[in-house]
Amino acid sequence: MKKTTVLVVLSLLLSPLFAAAAGMRCDGYVISEGATKIEVLQKCGEPLLKDVVGEETVFDYFLGSGSARKVVVEQWTYDMGAGSFMRILTFKGGELATIENGDRQ
Repeated sequence: MKKTTVLVVLSLLLSPLFAAAAGMRCDGYVISEGATKIEVLQKCGEPLLKDVVGEETVFDYFLGSGSARKVVVEQWTYDMGAGSFMRILTFKGGELATIENGDRQ
């Protein structure tokens, strides 16, 4: 019985971490890493805040030859409502790279 209780408590504590890794829900849609900025805008609407946070060099490899290019790194912040964590979406070159929890509202 104690093992079951411990497992239930652990799963409840860890579930927000897995939810952040799995994606973000917007109006019945799920947004996940790899989505484009246009897809996110269509499904989630305009974010509360948009910030360009820098540039990053990305290496593209195709058939043994590689090339480097610079991409813009941008962060969008969404307010998910009272009592929920803010969600911070980081885009690299127009593609969603990460979804993180921000402060709780």
